[in-house]
Amino acid sequence: MRAALFVLTWAMFMLLAPAAPLVGVSRTVATTARALVENGTLDVAGRGDAVSLPSTVVHDGRRRAETALGAALLLVPAEAMARAFAGVDPQLRLARALESGTAAAVVAFLCVLFFGALREEGLTPRAALEFTLLLAFATPLVWYARVPDGSALAALLLFVAVRAARAFAAADGKGATPTLGLALGLSLGALVIVQPTLLLAALVIVAWCGLHRHAPIRPASLVRVIGPLVAGIACVLLHRWHVGAAAEPMGDLVQGLDGLLLSTGKSIFLYAPICLLALPALAWMWRARRADAQLVLAVAAALLLAAAQLDDWHGDPTWGPRRALPLMPLAVETVALAWLARRSERRARRRATSAVALLAVAGIGVQLVGIAIAPSTYLDVATEVRLASGSPSWFGEQPSECHFIPQFSPIVGHAWLLSHLVRNDRRLDVDPPYKLLLASAPKLESVWPRLRVDWIGRDWSRAAAAAWLAALGAIAVAAALVLRRRVLR
Repeated sequence: MRAALFVLTWAMFMLLAPAAPLVGVSRTVATTARALVENGTLDVAGRGDAVSLPSTVVHDGRRRAETALGAALLLVPAEAMARAFAGVDPQLRLARALESGTAAAVVAFLCVLFFGALREEGLTPRAALEFTLLLAFATPLVWYARVPDGSALAALLLFVAVRAARAFAAADGKGATPTLGLALGLSLGALVIVQPTLLLAALVIVAWCGLHRHAPIRPASLVRVIGPLVAGIACVLLHRWHVGAAAEPMGDLVQGLDGLLLSTGKSIFLYAPICLLALPALAWMWRARRADAQLVLAVAAALLLAAAQLDDWHGDPTWGPRRALPLMPLAVETVALAWLARRSERRARRRATSAVALLAVAGIGVQLVGIAIAPSTYLDVATEVRLASGSPSWFGEQPSECHFIPQFSPIVGHAWLLSHLVRNDRRLDVDPPYKLLLASAPKLESVWPRLRVDWIGRDWSRAAAAAWLAALGAIAVAAALVLRRRVLR
């Protein structure tokens, strides 16, 4: 059943694979992986500059990426395969498909682990499957299943670390304790290598285990937990020394928290509406499973504080709050457990089910408009509008208007652009969402040629696009039939 779930989610993610070239951190990660394959070094000189390859620095005459090494290492097999076919793939279409396939496999594996965790908690196969699909397609995870920037891998590792911490704390000091301690340590070490800003969350998890473990923590167990984490920190420090990376620039902590939690452009609750139910779900968990609630709250606080203090707290150009993505599985799991607890109360269960269904539909709608158009396209539109308005300095940090001005929210903007694209209406100055903010709306004639659906098969021949859809569609349908038979038996 779990193999069928992996195949189903992977095939569905690949059906939605993007056509737009990678931009931002994802491009830097992929370029670093390509350099490792072709040259055996981290030098990306000649492959881009500081604008096209953000988070890179020139050190000892070489341009190298400051981005975490873990995401680039994950892409090495995909880039090696793409290089083998470089002669017949001059436009790098296969490379983009393999990069998306790698990200899709990570999220599909996360879905399998998430499904297994819900089954262990007592949910029926059908309920566990429904919440798993909700996590996959009603949160920004579906967007990050198409882009290999390491965010999905960080979400996977944080979920594994939290599950391992719970099992390690509940162990009685015998039997599987060595394996649990090592699994926890390895997941924490890998987490730091993939996303160094999650070090605070990793330390919080270790501290929670020390406070809540049932049996005393012996020195050998402590080494199994701390050793891999220290090794991960050492790898990060060595990598940053090798590339000559400086400390990440700090921003305004209050602005970052506002942006991640309350803003109209990056709020977790807007991009993943199901997280609204995580708040009452945590209140229930505090009463019923206080130690688990403390772990989720502590990890969430550590992640948000570490992300919000960064100048690049938003992680653009991406869809939704990239740096807060690792919290999505924990939030949805909390909602699922609270929903399960209401099984003895028919009316409360019905209300909870209705709320989950409503927010799931809203979340799917948000992800659809995000997937349809590349985020960089709308950010470029906002920049053109700002420059054409005669007020190019709305905010010192661009494009902050997309973060804090409701009329420039990417969710609203993507829906607006998509409606024009579907209707083939080139008059973008007629009904822009920001119309009331400007004396006259810019014409934006240059935007239309760049406004295209972000789907991998858009530039292919009809036969190739149809074959892609047919092959992946058949795989998804076959996996869905297997799941249906297993769930309903």
